[in-house]
Amino acid sequence: MRIMRKLLSVAVALSLCASLAAPALAVEYDISNGDIHVENNDNGDAVSWQDNHEEHYSKDTGSKDKEIVVKQEKDEEPAKNTIDVGTDVKVVEITLKDVNIDVSDKNEAAVSVGAGSDVTIELDGDNSLKSGNGHAGLELNNDDAKDRPQTGVEGGSVTIKDGNGIDGSLTAVGGNGAAGIGGGSRDTAGDITIDEADVTATGGSGGAGIGTGRYGETGDITINGSDVTATGGDSSAGIGAGGYGTVGDIDITESDVTAAGGSFGSGIGAGSSSVAGDINITESDVNATAGSSAAAGIGTGGSGQVSDITIKGGNIVAKSSAGGGSKAPGIGGYKAGNITLEDLESLIALGKVGYGISSGNITDNVTANQGILNGTFGGNVLSGVKEATIQIMNADGDVVAAIEMGPEEGGMWGGMATLLPEGRYYVYATTDKNPEGVFLAQTYTIGNIAYNVTEGQILSKTLADCATYRVRYAFTSNTEEMELPQGIAELPESILSQKLTMDAFKNGVTSEAEYEDVEVEGGRWHFDGWTPASVLNDAGNMVSVFEDVGGNRWTTFHAVTVVGGWSFVADEPEPVDPVPPIPEEPEVPVIPEEPVVPEEPEEPVIPEEPVAPEVPVIPGDTDDTDAADDGTTIDETAVPLASGPVTRAEFVDYLWRHEGQPAPVADSGLFEDVTEEHTYSPAMAWAKSIGIIKSYEDGTFEPDELVTVSAARGILTRYAAYLGIKMPELTALAGEDDELVLNCDGVISEFFGE
Repeated sequence: MRIMRKLLSVAVALSLCASLAAPALAVEYDISNGDIHVENNDNGDAVSWQDNHEEHYSKDTGSKDKEIVVKQEKDEEPAKNTIDVGTDVKVVEITLKDVNIDVSDKNEAAVSVGAGSDVTIELDGDNSLKSGNGHAGLELNNDDAKDRPQTGVEGGSVTIKDGNGIDGSLTAVGGNGAAGIGGGSRDTAGDITIDEADVTATGGSGGAGIGTGRYGETGDITINGSDVTATGGDSSAGIGAGGYGTVGDIDITESDVTAAGGSFGSGIGAGSSSVAGDINITESDVNATAGSSAAAGIGTGGSGQVSDITIKGGNIVAKSSAGGGSKAPGIGGYKAGNITLEDLESLIALGKVGYGISSGNITDNVTANQGILNGTFGGNVLSGVKEATIQIMNADGDVVAAIEMGPEEGGMWGGMATLLPEGRYYVYATTDKNPEGVFLAQTYTIGNIAYNVTEGQILSKTLADCATYRVRYAFTSNTEEMELPQGIAELPESILSQKLTMDAFKNGVTSEAEYEDVEVEGGRWHFDGWTPASVLNDAGNMVSVFEDVGGNRWTTFHAVTVVGGWSFVADEPEPVDPVPPIPEEPEVPVIPEEPVVPEEPEEPVIPEEPVAPEVPVIPGDTDDTDAADDGTTIDETAVPLASGPVTRAEFVDYLWRHEGQPAPVADSGLFEDVTEEHTYSPAMAWAKSIGIIKSYEDGTFEPDELVTVSAARGILTRYAAYLGIKMPELTALAGEDDELVLNCDGVISEFFGE
């Protein structure tokens, strides 16, 4: 963008040079020889002169040339002289040619433009202006450029350009309380225009890079087709208002801008307790960063306010203060007007705690004609983290946006907004604590980790840690019309709590367990491996979902099942030695005899079907595995439970087997009346280790007593607390506390929502 404009400027300059008969007249001064003055004489004509100059040395005998060239030899020591323009001076152009002025040790401005004056400054070569305490590097004041400002008088205005085909640049540094370009401390400045120029401006403490000084006032700021870097001092914006200052509208068009505010100051907009008008950014590449504490990248400073913000086209990066303790968005602020975003090429907005984009801590008055994801991060993911990368991945697994955050940023942001085309997206963070990556999921939609962005939508969501899921395992036969024998191999233990990792997201969940061939009659069963199970459904959300059970938020625990397949391989038949064929005897014709009529057969006697004796169901006495209708063998959590009264130990054993026979979490021992030889000692050891069963006062458990309604409810209530869920209302566990549980199957099934 900038290179093309420069080429066009050179072409125009060459064309003009060829068409003009003679160059325009200009007066030339060397800044090293003395102070340079521009002022209206008694006839109202603008004249210039230089102290100690051999020809032009006073207001009465100064040059009337409208073009003034101020030069200096390159690499010369900085000059201690100044350029000052008086009040109401019009139609004057000052060309700075390799000028280097440093009066930071004096109470003076390097270049000043007085009240009511309107001056154009052309840049040739590298120019540097550095002013003293209370004065801007290039100062637009409301006095005669010598005395302190006069209250209520409009300040001077300036247009900075680089349009004569000679490359130029300007670096301006303000003193304490003053802007780099704009107002001095408590000064009133006019309009500032930067047109196709390369400018770097740095404000002193309390002063904006480009804009007002402390307690100052400045008109409109217009930046067009320029490369600008602006840095504000404490309490001040990079471009806009200094501390407690007021600035007009800020218009940036087709420019490359880097703006950084000081503490409590925005990158572009208001400083601390400051006021800025409308902010309009069009077709520009902008990187705006706030200083620490409660300031937006583009928008308000601490306790400041701005009017409407409109951004059209271009590439925008806006970062609020990362290390501060208050809420501040990347774009907007607590006292910001309407925010409009249109036709952006790219966008990254980072906010402290709040949204990436917001006005008044809400998003209702933020509009866009594109899809934008605008949300907050989960606190647990970034808590105590030193380095992090927030990444956004599309449904194809391609990372479309990545935001690096580390110690050099001063802390972590909490809010994020980014431009996304229509589609489905996932947000995850890789940090020094979680290098594999932790997904960030939407809250209020449990199990939902996908973000479906549509055109013209601001998708505002709160982000939190991704929900965990559980994994179970099962075997199946891969050989058609052959069932897999039960107990062919031991299944892996179920995984009760698993975070969604990048590997599981892309490749599914599987197991590393391997098995040798199992010999059976007529052949062998060969293990073919595991089929990875997806943790996402067709909508892009986790398959582990929550449902309403009895009015309570309750998980079904029907998450992921990883299936291992087995194939049957039949034995090869043993080879048989070939036998030579015996030659057949020639056939002899047979004369048929008279046909014999067979006797009528008697009716056959059909034996009755044998009746298999019923096998009594002994509570707790079930196989370790069972088979599903489709031939799939699952682990013991799927074994059906018996109905009727059961003992206290049997009730615990049903619960233990339903959960996959987990091992005790600690060696908590058993009870006075329970030994390791007891049939249900493994179940009781597990239950006691997690605190869901307890002993009587004498240290006994009475495992062979029949379980009552009160005892069953106590066990399940403590298990619900252990799982971190709310105990559901169990209709199957009705009756008085001392009544026996008659439907153990129904109680367990209802507890797990099955």
